[in-house]
Amino acid sequence: MQAALADGAGRIVSDGHAVPGDGVKAGRSDAHAGREVRFRLLGSIEACGRGGRPIDVGPPRQRTVLAALLMSPQQSVPVDQLVQRVWGGHPPQRTRATLYTYLSRLRRLLPAQAAAISHAHGGYVLQADARSVDLHRFRDLLATARRTDDDVRAAESYRRALALWRGEAFLGIDTPWFNEIRTALCRERQAAELDYADVRLRLGEHAEALSVLAELSAAHPLDERVAALYMTALYRCGRQADALAHYRQMHTRLTDELGIDPGRDLQDLHQAVLGRDARLSAAATGVATPPARPSWPVQCQLPLAISGFVGRSAQIEDLQATLTGGSPVPVVLSGAPGVGKTALAVHIGHRLRTAFPDGQWYLRLHGVGERPREPSDALAELLRAAGMALEAIPETLEERAAAFRSRVADRRMLLILDDAAGAGQVRPLLPGTTGVSVLVTSRSDLRGLTASHTARTDMIDVLRPAEAQALLAGVLGEQRTGAEPEACAKVARLCAYLPMALRIAAANLAAQRRRSLASYAAELASRGRLAALSVPGDRHTAVRSVFDDTCARLDETSARLFVLLGVHPGPDFTAAAAAALLGSTEPAAVRLLDTLVTSGLLQRTAAERYRFNDLLRLYAAERAESDPGIPAAWQRLCSWYLETTETATAAAFGPSDGTSPPSGRSGAPTRFAHRSEALAWLEAEHVNLLSLILQAADKGPHEISWRLADRTRLYFAEGREP
Repeated sequence: MQAALADGAGRIVSDGHAVPGDGVKAGRSDAHAGREVRFRLLGSIEACGRGGRPIDVGPPRQRTVLAALLMSPQQSVPVDQLVQRVWGGHPPQRTRATLYTYLSRLRRLLPAQAAAISHAHGGYVLQADARSVDLHRFRDLLATARRTDDDVRAAESYRRALALWRGEAFLGIDTPWFNEIRTALCRERQAAELDYADVRLRLGEHAEALSVLAELSAAHPLDERVAALYMTALYRCGRQADALAHYRQMHTRLTDELGIDPGRDLQDLHQAVLGRDARLSAAATGVATPPARPSWPVQCQLPLAISGFVGRSAQIEDLQATLTGGSPVPVVLSGAPGVGKTALAVHIGHRLRTAFPDGQWYLRLHGVGERPREPSDALAELLRAAGMALEAIPETLEERAAAFRSRVADRRMLLILDDAAGAGQVRPLLPGTTGVSVLVTSRSDLRGLTASHTARTDMIDVLRPAEAQALLAGVLGEQRTGAEPEACAKVARLCAYLPMALRIAAANLAAQRRRSLASYAAELASRGRLAALSVPGDRHTAVRSVFDDTCARLDETSARLFVLLGVHPGPDFTAAAAAALLGSTEPAAVRLLDTLVTSGLLQRTAAERYRFNDLLRLYAAERAESDPGIPAAWQRLCSWYLETTETATAAAFGPSDGTSPPSGRSGAPTRFAHRSEALAWLEAEHVNLLSLILQAADKGPHEISWRLADRTRLYFAEGREP
């Protein structure tokens, strides 16, 4: 296939020559767009500069790092996830150092204005236009083809999309993650080839489509859609006997190998070929009228979209491109309780209604409730929505899942699975064809789906300050919020920029039209915020209730750690500090912290640290107030900080000068091999140390307070201001 890919101006670059693309004038320079590097993944991994000139991006493993980032341009890929993509289960001994080396080299090789690599949110981001990557351009072209009602334009988009392929995707990479993505891309390519053939048959280009369909038929002898298109092309080329022979061959294979008969659509096509049905022949215009498909109940089950939805515009555009790109990969929206996952999913669903003409379905799985919905019951509801009679629904889970996949095969529909409890609840509900896009919301990151179905997971964060204030203005009116801009900003901050808290605050203020925003902000700041952020008489519209429901799903030890973390005095913490609070080993604390991150109650930051959303911190602190084990946990934390600080300052500045006697404990849990390591720890922990000194001075133990102040004086004296 001829080497080709799209440039930043929307044109196809093939052997150094530009061909105008849709809506783009020939001769337009792409210098204005600043995209002078284009990347190829659908074949060997390459980067090309102007005129298709190759850019050497280094050895194979370095190319793999580049490919892993190019799969998610403008998205932060966590370090652990990047390592898994690049090395799978066999990373080198100095994994992070090796990874940093590759990233540094790539930064030097790639022009920064076209493809900059930066560190953000505990991972790495490749800032590059997705349209400069042939894979994403391929998906964009497919989305364009599938949206249009004009078969001529659709055929051209399909042709251009398939022309981007230059062999097997990610040639030369052999890791589990890339192998799964490669398999998924092969399915995307096959679906695109079949869609292209379908359009060409409607345009009367049956002779041109025949050779491609013959190859696909040989490669996929049990695929009924391939068989149907191939039989149609044969019939229109005057080869009725060959079309009937292919059906008999298909029937024999399905019977012998799978023990099943061909599906109803293929049987109907067989009868149409036998009877020389006029609808199988190309009309005078060149457009054929296919046999009528069985009736299909097109439904839009989406809940009411939230009025005045704000923020997340870049994320929305990216998610829409993925969902309409013909990929079989499920998309998971996860994040803290109250962060707006369902609102975002429903908002996207309404925006994409025209892209999914066979329906937009919505199913709530009650993942946070006491009894999450059983997959078998969920499938029964989906089958009834698909038009299956109640008495015809199979009994077993496996049979229901198969029946559902059969019902939605080759449909263009969106399925939103809201509030999933876990990957096991979702797997049986996944369709088997690329036409059905699946959007899942869950407080868990559902990483099991990533392992089994290469699911894409998007962590939904709180809103930006400006977006939070825009949300308040959308409910209260710009005149009211504009009259008190500082108070509006304070209300947003006290709501921790959490969408649910913001909407509750806005609802309460809207019900009290004469009340000033300043007085409401003062109330939130002076009394229990969690109690104030609720709608009277409605338990489900209360921040504390949402947090309660999430914590109720935790196992006992994870819930215990969550409460203990409420006494930590600083903005973030390490697994070692969590282990000190719990009185456990650090590996055990890491496993529990991962559970809390997966549940949306904590966020993992850079350098293996963890932090709370402000309201969740307040919630944990409130629960800690009545816990009888808190005094002992606080003492363990204080002792751990003192012991580790003693070791760090000794490594950085030498033994104590005797101003304060040693703590007399058995030794710090953290050792520092070099002065630089000790200084790095002091730098990372200095805010926590100051907070602990003040808190211990206030409520004890007082000895910890003055000892820590004494041990850290040299660090702060050497340039670090308290």
